[in-house]
Amino acid sequence: MKKKMWRTGLCGLTACSMLFTMPALAWAADEPQNTNIDNGLIAYYDFENVNEKKVPNVKDQSKYEGELKGSNVSIASDTIFGKSLKFTEGTEGTMEIPQIMNTSQNSYSISLWFKYDTNTNREGKNTVLLQQSGQGRTFLQFTKDNKYATYVNATNVYSDKTVDLSQWQHVMATYNKDTKKIAFYINGEKDSEKDAGNQVVNELTNLLIGRHKNAGNDPLSMRGLVDEIRVYDKVLTAEEAKAVYESKAGAMLFPQLQETLKEAKELDALGSLDTEAEEAKVLKEAIAEAEKLTAESQLSEISETIKELEEAMKNYRAAIGVVLTVSPTKEERSIEKSTIGINHRYAFNGYGSFDSTKMEMKEEFTDLYKEAGFGSIRYPGGTISNLFRWKESIGPKEERVNQIHGFYNNPGQGGIAPNFGLTEVADFAYRDDIQSEIVYVYGFGRGSAQDAADLVEYLNAPAGSNPGGGVAWADIRKENGHAEPYNVRYFEIGNENNQPGTDGTTSQQYWMIGTQDAEKAYVEGGVASFTKQYAVKKDDWNKAASVSDGTANQVRYMRYANPNPMTGKDGKTLVENFEAVQKGSVEVWVGTDGEGNNHKWEVVESLDNAGANDQKVTIDYRDGSIHFGDGTHGKIPAKGQQIYVTYKVKRDGFVAVSKAMKDMTAEINEINAKSGSAEKASCYVYSSWETKGFIDKMAAGNWNDYYDGLTIHPYCGDPGADQDKGAFYDSAMRLAENVGIQKVKNYVNMLPQGKVPVISEYGIFRSTSPLLRSQTHAVYIAKVLMEYVRLGSPYIQKHCLVDWYSSGADSLGPTQQAVIQAVPQTGANQGTGEGNFRFFSTPSAKVFELFSNSFAKGTKVVGTEFEHVETLANGTKAYSAIASKGDDGTLYVTVVNTDRENDKKLRVKVEGVDLTGKTVEVQTLAGESFVDENSLAEPDKVTIENSTVTAEGTDLELTAKAHSVMSITVKEKVDPPAPETYTVTAKANNNDMGTVTIDPVKDKYNAGEKVTATATAKEGYEFVNWTVDGQEVSTKTTYELTVEKNTELTANFKAKAPVEEKFTVTARVNDSKMGEAKIDPDKAEYVKGEKVKAIATAKEGYEFVNWTVDGEAVSTEATYEFTVDKNVELTANFKKTEKPVEKVTITVKANDSKMGTVKLDPAKESYENGEIVTAIATAKEGYKFVNWTVAGKVVSDKAEYKFKVDRAAELQANFVKVSEDPKPENPKDEDKAVQTGDNGVSPIIPLAGLMLAAGAAVVALRKKED
Repeated sequence: MKKKMWRTGLCGLTACSMLFTMPALAWAADEPQNTNIDNGLIAYYDFENVNEKKVPNVKDQSKYEGELKGSNVSIASDTIFGKSLKFTEGTEGTMEIPQIMNTSQNSYSISLWFKYDTNTNREGKNTVLLQQSGQGRTFLQFTKDNKYATYVNATNVYSDKTVDLSQWQHVMATYNKDTKKIAFYINGEKDSEKDAGNQVVNELTNLLIGRHKNAGNDPLSMRGLVDEIRVYDKVLTAEEAKAVYESKAGAMLFPQLQETLKEAKELDALGSLDTEAEEAKVLKEAIAEAEKLTAESQLSEISETIKELEEAMKNYRAAIGVVLTVSPTKEERSIEKSTIGINHRYAFNGYGSFDSTKMEMKEEFTDLYKEAGFGSIRYPGGTISNLFRWKESIGPKEERVNQIHGFYNNPGQGGIAPNFGLTEVADFAYRDDIQSEIVYVYGFGRGSAQDAADLVEYLNAPAGSNPGGGVAWADIRKENGHAEPYNVRYFEIGNENNQPGTDGTTSQQYWMIGTQDAEKAYVEGGVASFTKQYAVKKDDWNKAASVSDGTANQVRYMRYANPNPMTGKDGKTLVENFEAVQKGSVEVWVGTDGEGNNHKWEVVESLDNAGANDQKVTIDYRDGSIHFGDGTHGKIPAKGQQIYVTYKVKRDGFVAVSKAMKDMTAEINEINAKSGSAEKASCYVYSSWETKGFIDKMAAGNWNDYYDGLTIHPYCGDPGADQDKGAFYDSAMRLAENVGIQKVKNYVNMLPQGKVPVISEYGIFRSTSPLLRSQTHAVYIAKVLMEYVRLGSPYIQKHCLVDWYSSGADSLGPTQQAVIQAVPQTGANQGTGEGNFRFFSTPSAKVFELFSNSFAKGTKVVGTEFEHVETLANGTKAYSAIASKGDDGTLYVTVVNTDRENDKKLRVKVEGVDLTGKTVEVQTLAGESFVDENSLAEPDKVTIENSTVTAEGTDLELTAKAHSVMSITVKEKVDPPAPETYTVTAKANNNDMGTVTIDPVKDKYNAGEKVTATATAKEGYEFVNWTVDGQEVSTKTTYELTVEKNTELTANFKAKAPVEEKFTVTARVNDSKMGEAKIDPDKAEYVKGEKVKAIATAKEGYEFVNWTVDGEAVSTEATYEFTVDKNVELTANFKKTEKPVEKVTITVKANDSKMGTVKLDPAKESYENGEIVTAIATAKEGYKFVNWTVAGKVVSDKAEYKFKVDRAAELQANFVKVSEDPKPENPKDEDKAVQTGDNGVSPIIPLAGLMLAAGAAVVALRKKED
């Protein structure tokens, strides 16, 4: 290894093996200067003699000794400089130089070399290089778009140029304390000198290398290598800065010459041009001159020769043209029409695209949608979908409930009418002339496992079945007009739920904010707790709309109560025994914001006994609603007061939701199989928690089976101001590669085998530049789209389909990024999407039209390779390509030329095929300029140009226009050569420990074919790794290999270490009004074999029945003791105590049976208290009825006497002869109990107490005393 030398004299040049790009050496044409680079140097670090994290100052070892701190910083050997400082993943690592800087007292120049680790996911953030401690600030960093920057005097100052982070870079920043100016030198050249601001820090600070003083993830810490740190206490001149750079750069230049020479020779050897062609002659001459140089040659001479070689190669290649080879037999992945799609949103009548009067999509919009040919449509959107409840968006429009915006508390944001509901989007998407597959985003913010399973049943179960029990959702779908299942395959659980912030305005974590670990809650679920959270209206969660309106019987809701699963034939009746929030956890407060400004109201069972001023409320635990009084029974909250609620709610996490959906799908497939149907439902579930933490938690919980991939939204960030439109375009293409594509690659590397990235939103974000409506964005989309296809995303959906034509943005982002623009006409309402809108397609929509007419018609992605890829001045690839093959052999080749100024001569080769005489179809989307955009006035200013070209030779020669997207369709069938075949087998190291499978199972496999081997450990054992010939090839249970040779895989297992099993035990009641239940002891988890008691206590008027588990009785003892051996939820069942029914005997007799007959109706042996009975007396001939008496007291003078039983009694009917002139005894008033009147049937008279009535009046008389 080369040792670095401390240079105390004149700078010189030595050779080394590191390659540098030419832009880094643009100054090298000048002759080297003899400049002393020691002048003003106070510290120099070369990292050759670091001892126990102490870094000596080579200039002066008596002071400024550096120290390495943190676990992610170390010394790397064998770098281009010998030993170098190395930063790996983490936020704590730094090198600290003590007490070295005070920018108020001294000027400084600090330089370093660094090589950034480009595998790092930068997430559009800045990265710190040099930072001061204490009150000091960032002295040097590089930004998300690769410019250098400083904040030394509290003003962001940026370099003019960007840097290529894929190569070693040299940077120097000089600060002048007198002028307060900062200068940047990039690879020896002065970039700029600018005002640094006036907020100077007068403090002697430490200098931190590679980390912000406040360790964290924004800005990012350095990743990669750092070396040759120099600190000067003066402002270096441009000449001195150049000399510092030259002291190391020259050593690196000669190897670059060697590599460039090698490339030139290989190009010349191809013989693509006639030897007499001018470009061929110039290239040979340049090669000859380069071969004369050695490592001792002058830097300027080496630099100039490299330039000449590169110029000669550039001209040679231009004469040849861009050579693209398509390999039809190299199949990379399968694709479907649905692979390329769009993100649409239900809100505001689909942003004006839906006619809520006709309840159908508008014709003008539909025509544009059909032109674009989207293969899939994401619904109900992104952030807007997080609180969407699908059950409230189906059925008659007038019965639907306004939905809640994902950022519901922004000013003016109210409830959203779900006119464009689930039925409407499905009816549109599955039209014969549309055929877009639905990708459904489940509203995790207000969802549950049961609700998600119901959704799958509604979408995918056959009508007449009811796989989930309860509501027959498939039948409701049929009633809504769609008898056949929709067969939705793809489900995202939430949208960007990993994004924190303020609930209601910026956060997408909703109920997860109420837990201690939002990421853990998203994965596993848990109890969310909220304290004095303002309560909301059911259909409007905006805080301003949620205050009391002063009316009677107001109802407010707890935002994150669980959704009631509903019952009834129409699914609109609340399930009675459902608990939307935890009972006993609810407190209600009324007042205004601020401690002491609101007061607690009492939660009671009923308001029936509440007074007019009683501050009492009731809670309906079925749906988490809060009910106030009417001013007679319970006080009305004063108008304008806020209602607050404290509560706890147990929420389902991703795992529970996904399991419920997949279980429901399995049930649907069982039903289909039993009915003899070949229909098979699929359910692919993707997480919206876009972090490595989610991936790790799923693996740690052994839950990988419950997710199929991770949704990634690789927005590139803002390309910057668009005054310089060319710079905006160049920045956008750079961001496409460095962020838009690289971010997905990073996640692909993180994901386990078999899991895929899902690109359900992407684009340039957040910029409001009109260039987003131009050809610039169209080229960006095409460039990233083809890479997303290669990276394996099952569907790729641009955000978004339609938005308002404007110059601004809303809380969901800039309106300019929509591929179809909605232009409001007179009377149109952008707040609701009602009214008349006109529509036009942007060039971005034309990109989708081009893809749908070509590439998307293929079923297999096939190989493409450029002979050489030119790098543009902005550091990006000049062109890219992708190709697909249809089942009939038709080839569809798509090429993007991102060079905004130059057309490219293109030569297309099809491997194994002579194209001579073949005619191909060509589609080109370019426009006159990269800034061109469409409008209502000019809807086709940028449109697809169609043409045909006939190949005049073996290859096809075309011109790829600047800033263009081009597709080439070769319809002739290609007969591929027979592929090479190999064997692939798999075995276990011990069949008692585990099993192995291979998919697909074949005798022979084609070269390049993908084979998946899966290892499954048996109980008591665990998987270790896969090996081939004793060498480990994977530690994942599912291993995908590309067939290249005969292969025998061995799955290795080992015995598991014993694990203490733990389970959960919970108790609930069938009705909390009847009793209570608890577990003793009360713990979160119980060890297997532990004794536990479940204790049930009945309330007054009720009695305990039994304990049940999953509906099966397990005990009739109120205290039930059992041994824990699994997760258990016990239900204590109570019933109302029934009082015994009291029965008495009633008899009737006549005073003389000769005179008449008597009977009771009904005639029974005994009667219940309260029963109505009629005594009937019938006089015989010659006699007449007088009255009824009980114990000698007259109770009625009616022959038919109706009364209510309240005791045992004997009634006597008294008759007399007709000839007699009866003179009945006149009893005392207190002995009378006579009924009179003309109604024919006596009123009811209670016997007990001898209650009497005269007509409508009842008089109570005392008993006659003996």
